[in-house]
Amino acid sequence: MTEPFFLFLDFDGVCHPGFPRDDRTDEQNRHFSCLPRIEAVLREHPDVLVVISSDWRVNYSLEELRQRFSEDLRSRVVGTTMKAKPSWEHGLRQKQVEAYLRDAGHAEARWIALDDYADNFEEGAPLVLCNDEFAEREEALLREMLRPIRILKK
Repeated sequence: MTEPFFLFLDFDGVCHPGFPRDDRTDEQNRHFSCLPRIEAVLREHPDVLVVISSDWRVNYSLEELRQRFSEDLRSRVVGTTMKAKPSWEHGLRQKQVEAYLRDAGHAEARWIALDDYADNFEEGAPLVLCNDEFAEREEALLREMLRPIRILKK
């Protein structure tokens, strides 16, 4: 059996702007306005599992976080990284990702993170760095990083 592939997902600055922006419409500024674009990529890759790495995991249960996703994708949202209070230690999110994978028995699994803060990860980490949203550039980068999954299956 092959290892699953994990997507570690931040919310603020990825699924929606971190703060309302004057150069965006009300619709573009609403919470989870970019999630449909992320979900479209996930539907192309049914073997990718989602883990919430967002600070939202501190205040919301896994089930509450799942409810943000379309019904057909909720079962693929399999967990959250540890519920520690947010901190600004360099590389902290990557350490939380690695701890999640180790604790779940998937230390060797491949993963990608969607995040808007590069300092959450070490240089060279499999990160799609979002620019306060998940837009065309980020979508193309994620698709490119997920491409090897299809190659491995053939």
